[in-house]
Amino acid sequence: MSGPKQHYIPVLLQQAFRIGPKKPGEIWLFRKGDAPERRRVKQTGLERYFYSEPSSSGQKTLDDAITDFELTLSTKLNDVRFKRAGERVAPDIAAEIVAHLATRTAHVRSTLAEAVERLLDRAGKLFAEPKSLAVMMGLDGDMPTERFRELVGKNLGSAEIARLGVPARLLERMAFALLRENWGDFADQAGDLVAALVDVVLPRSDELARESHNGALDRIGTVGGYEAALRSFEWTVESATGAILPDCVVVAVGEDGAANTHLFVGEKKLSAVVLAVSPDKLLVGRRLGFALSAAFDYNVEAARLSRNFLLASRNDATTKRLHAMVGERYRAELTGTIDDAVKDFVPREEDELEPEVEAKGSRQKANFEWELSLVGCGDEETSHRIGAKVREVVQALSRAMPLDRLDGVTVGYDYPALLGSVDRGYDGAPEVETVSPEIGVGIAHMVTVERSGVVKGRIVLSGGVAGALIHEDPRAEAWGVHVLVKQLSRVAMVSMVDEALPGRRLAPAESGIEGWLFALVDGVPETYAASWMAAGFGDAQETAEGLRGALATSVVRMTTVSAKARDAYYEDSDMDALVGVVLPAVSHVLAFAADLLGHCAYTGESPHDATGALTDALNGAGIARWFEVYGEHLARFHRRLGRWESFDEFLSFNLHAERLLWSAGLFPWEGPEGLRAEVAPDQDVGVLLGNAFKPGPMSCSGA
Repeated sequence: MSGPKQHYIPVLLQQAFRIGPKKPGEIWLFRKGDAPERRRVKQTGLERYFYSEPSSSGQKTLDDAITDFELTLSTKLNDVRFKRAGERVAPDIAAEIVAHLATRTAHVRSTLAEAVERLLDRAGKLFAEPKSLAVMMGLDGDMPTERFRELVGKNLGSAEIARLGVPARLLERMAFALLRENWGDFADQAGDLVAALVDVVLPRSDELARESHNGALDRIGTVGGYEAALRSFEWTVESATGAILPDCVVVAVGEDGAANTHLFVGEKKLSAVVLAVSPDKLLVGRRLGFALSAAFDYNVEAARLSRNFLLASRNDATTKRLHAMVGERYRAELTGTIDDAVKDFVPREEDELEPEVEAKGSRQKANFEWELSLVGCGDEETSHRIGAKVREVVQALSRAMPLDRLDGVTVGYDYPALLGSVDRGYDGAPEVETVSPEIGVGIAHMVTVERSGVVKGRIVLSGGVAGALIHEDPRAEAWGVHVLVKQLSRVAMVSMVDEALPGRRLAPAESGIEGWLFALVDGVPETYAASWMAAGFGDAQETAEGLRGALATSVVRMTTVSAKARDAYYEDSDMDALVGVVLPAVSHVLAFAADLLGHCAYTGESPHDATGALTDALNGAGIARWFEVYGEHLARFHRRLGRWESFDEFLSFNLHAERLLWSAGLFPWEGPEGLRAEVAPDQDVGVLLGNAFKPGPMSCSGA
């Protein structure tokens, strides 16, 4: 009968667990942390107005509906109790009984409330941590992830965006790059928003759980998904000895055979359920072909899955042992479920690995052959001194890094000619040229060659470096050693790349836009690594100053020449001419930035100088935040030195090439007709969304 005292474990179920036949019936209550207590059944398993308050209009309340439903349910439950052990029960009857009794309990409502509290607490902490929020947004990789595509793809696929005619790949990569660069601001705002949401929702967790629970119960009498799943089970009555009644009422079993409550076992994995209908009988349902483990102990599982208490018909040694188990499994399952819900959003710990330079070096050949060629390096004595110094440096460095891929070292004063005369050893090798005089003077270069099917590196040094190696001034000598060590470090990288990814070093370039972009970043990770390895040689501060100046100059030059080239393009529509100017300028910035970042990563100093020249240059080009993201990417890549799993890790740097091309006003993409580019009239990347571009075909030859 309905009223203020509303049973969430109905009397019709409890009455079979009474201590004795006398009236009013009593039952043993074993509450967690308290002594066992004899309680009247009518005063047990209830809460004042648990389901609903009285109706002022006279309409039926939820408690009224449940009370009416119990009238027919009581008859069905008694019929089950009177069955003999082994008898079958009609699936629709058994499913209706179990579904109703399992879902109406305070255990369910309290679990929902506690889950909300724990989930909000975890979410608040996760959103407060930028790394966790980045995982949630799919921004934890160096390239757009599947999660990012799921979150952003819907917006990028809208009709409004489609009308712009901008390729989805380009928009996706722009969105990803710009979100990464502005992540700090976005994360702060998101964290504040979630914190405010938690402050509002958390105090209402009990209220929200009650509303959700009652909303589900309000559909009483209808067959929901849980009951429908139970109707597919085979049902029998099984004998028991001293079965208890847990506050979760029903014990569920997953496909792995582990017992749990129905809240923590999804309908797809639900394989069995057990309901104690009396101390000596269990109603058991199983999926076809599923068998409970011989080790399954209903009483033990029921006690461990109870949240606060269990009920029993007796107080003996067995129930005392079960009393001590109340809540053991429940707490762990709740915590585990919440952890599983958020585990995909918890950032992975980055591998705290040192680059595998020394480890690789320890595995190299003790002795290896390489050629030293001195061309026009002065008289015999001078040449001898230069050769001795080069051999000394190679020998010393070979103890710390793998140099068995060193083909040789060529030294001479006609540096451009020597560089162009290197025998590459394989067909289709690109021509090697010294750097453009607009960005500096070439002094040293490591050329990739092939000898008897083995990829190696040939170092070419200018006479200026050779002279520095034997200079009387220690500072000059240190500079010469630094230059040579950096090139030897590139040889070590040839070895590490070829060992980790055999055949990739001289493999044909990727096709399409990926190959076109990779031409701009090819060698960038190696530049970072070589600069890192060589940073301990020479004057570190002087080296850093030189690298800062080179990068600042290249950034300003990229901005200037790109603007002029775009203006020219709008006059003559010569895309090849535009690309021929912009691509080298972008490539130089990528290389100089990697060089500086690698050096500073080793020394621990800031890549920015006190004068602010580099900072001003980066800000002027609108790539200051990109520079930070680029440095983080290079550092992560470097920590995996020699442990790369696929060439995709190298291709991921393509996005940085695109980012600089955008800042230069060039937006490349690939359509059915091949590579194309959109040219912006200014450097504002956001202009792309306004479709203010002049399209034109882009030939690969122009790159």
